Amino acid sequence: FQTRRRIACTGERKSDSTELLVAEPVSIPQTKAEDSRRPIITVAPLRASQDAGFGLQPLPSTALTVVSSCGALMVFWVLAPFPGSAYSGIEWHDQLASNIWSVLHFNPLIGPETMVLKYNTLGQAPALLHALPGAIWCGLAPFQLARAGSGAERARSHSWAGRVMLASAAVLMVGYALIEGGGLTADDYDFGGHQGWTAELVEGTALWQLVPMSFNHAGLKVLAGWFVWSGYKTYKSARDKEWAAHKAWAVRHVGAGLWVAAQRPLFAAARASQALLLGTDASFTAGAQADAFYTTAQLVTVLYYVGAELIARGIWLPAKEDDSDGDDQQDDTASLLS
Repeated sequence: FQTRRRIACTGERKSDSTELLVAEPVSIPQTKAEDSRRPIITVAPLRASQDAGFGLQPLPSTALTVVSSCGALMVFWVLAPFPGSAYSGIEWHDQLASNIWSVLHFNPLIGPETMVLKYNTLGQAPALLHALPGAIWCGLAPFQLARAGSGAERARSHSWAGRVMLASAAVLMVGYALIEGGGLTADDYDFGGHQGWTAELVEGTALWQLVPMSFNHAGLKVLAGWFVWSGYKTYKSARDKEWAAHKAWAVRHVGAGLWVAAQRPLFAAARASQALLLGTDASFTAGAQADAFYTTAQLVTVLYYVGAELIARGIWLPAKEDDSDGDDQQDDTASLLS
């Protein structure tokens, strides 16, 4: 700031008197409010923005490996010719899947072929409204949780991929409603009414007589509700720019849906274990198949839900970042914020 000081310069005659305006710097004290607003961008806000939003706090490497593996498995499961859930209801696929299931004797070893073909009873709607969007959702999950790159371009790609992922989640839930409404759940359609030993144990209690549905159906509704709610909270926290909450809810949402992929190989392993421990006669029954199916489903559900919650709460040691890399990311964040 500058002010002007008036200086009189007098010559020999009065008429020669003139005035000069000389610029002189002065200090003007700032108010407390102005002083508190002076640092427009500081290290702390940059760090907060950097750790949230498009630059997620790094997940444990083991968790990211599991998410990537399960996502890849589901993409293959849905889009490969076999099992090929996306093609269910198309004649060539259904014939191919039935032949492979029969040749490899999967009916006694794993379970009935309806496990991969039952969607065709409703045409192609379950495949297009559940399996296909499910593959898109699973394929995007590891990329959304991985911390790769920084800056405005990464922010835009993360935002648009998130929109696609949540839109896919909404569509696949429409397909789920068709599947459940059509009576195509595993205990109703695949295992002849067998619900697994856990359901039989719970439903045998007096308290469960007050519940107007089976244990497995009630469980599916709870899981579906949490999947929808966590997806909504992921979207809302991003819209409100609550980045820490967005990160936590995104992790919960992935855990709420990706357990389905992990259950598939675990179910196959459980069936092999049953054959070794119980023998072929006892393990090839629909009851044994249902026990393996629902036990593995319940196990991976608990593991994924608990694991996702621990990660969402930050109960792990984040990887330390190189200082120079952090400075570069701060510059990118500052340009994005501006």
